[in-house]
Amino acid sequence: MGKSFHSLAFQYRISYSWISVITREVVEAIIRRMFHVVVPTPTMVQSQNITQQYFSKWHFPNCGRAIDGKHVRIKAPKNSGSLFYNYKDYL
Repeated sequence: MGKSFHSLAFQYRISYSWISVITREVVEAIIRRMFHVVVPTPTMVQSQNITQQYFSKWHFPNCGRAIDGKHVRIKAPKNSGSLFYNYKDYL
C-alpha cells in the first residue's frame, strides 16, 4: 500500500514539496522505460478482433477499448428496469 507524501516526508526527513518532485521524476522515468511493456500496442488484426468482441458482447459498435470505473450520468431508456441502475452510488 502506498504512503502519503506527508508520511514519506516525515519518514525520510525531507520536505513535502521535495517528495512531490522526486515522486514525479520516478514515475515519469518508469513510464518512459516500461510503458511499451505494460501497455503494448495491438496489431491491426488484434484491434479488429477486440472491436468485434465488444460488438458481439455489448452491441456497442466501433469500440476497441473501455475504461472501467468511469461513471457518466445518463437518462435511462424507458422500460429498461435495473439495467442502467448504478449500484456504486454515483451522485
